[in-house]
Amino acid sequence: MIKKVTGLLLGMLVFCGIGYAQHEQCASTELINAYLKAHPEAADALSKYESDIHTRTAEVEKFKTTSAQKTTGLIPIPIVYHIVLTQAQIDEIGGTAGITQRAQSEIDVLNRDFNGANTDTVPTVFQPLKGNAGFNFAIVHTNPSGHGTSGIEYKVMAVGYAGFPVGDWRLKTSTSDGLDPWDNQKYLNVWICDITTTAGGEVLGYAYSPKYASSVVGDPN
Repeated sequence: MIKKVTGLLLGMLVFCGIGYAQHEQCASTELINAYLKAHPEAADALSKYESDIHTRTAEVEKFKTTSAQKTTGLIPIPIVYHIVLTQAQIDEIGGTAGITQRAQSEIDVLNRDFNGANTDTVPTVFQPLKGNAGFNFAIVHTNPSGHGTSGIEYKVMAVGYAGFPVGDWRLKTSTSDGLDPWDNQKYLNVWICDITTTAGGEVLGYAYSPKYASSVVGDPN
């Protein structure tokens, strides 16, 4: 059984990709803490990043209370999946058709959650506070060159592929056994790979925003 086939995301949403594990664990905090321990000088960048988030949040709240404008359309979030697995691993989760089905299923869940349709998971007492982000997640149908795409690209790894440890940026470069990201200002990139076991147990996935990646943890992609 594939225990650690999972997703890594470089975008603005914490979202673990196609896969499953015996012990579901998001490694975002683990990755950030490990990086800060090795690079204490990055603490200032983290502080500035968090301050920027608070400022932006305050601006949004102010806009909501003072502006008469209202956006009724959903904000599109185009997603591209980068699959880095062996052929045996791809086959075990249903081949390309199975991966497409799983990806669409997860996107359907995201759309329900971010658009306030997940009533079964929100306790009644919190229903009046439930928001609607107005996002529409979808697998992208046009690549950066303007050509049609399935929104899912593959790199088939050789037998014996051992996966990538948490925070290994090689996954996100075609010159180092991975697949390059598409423009993260236009696409939400999700990488699916085998994440090697860490001291904290098996990892389901991790994520952080592009600005955080470049300014705090040193991820070039």
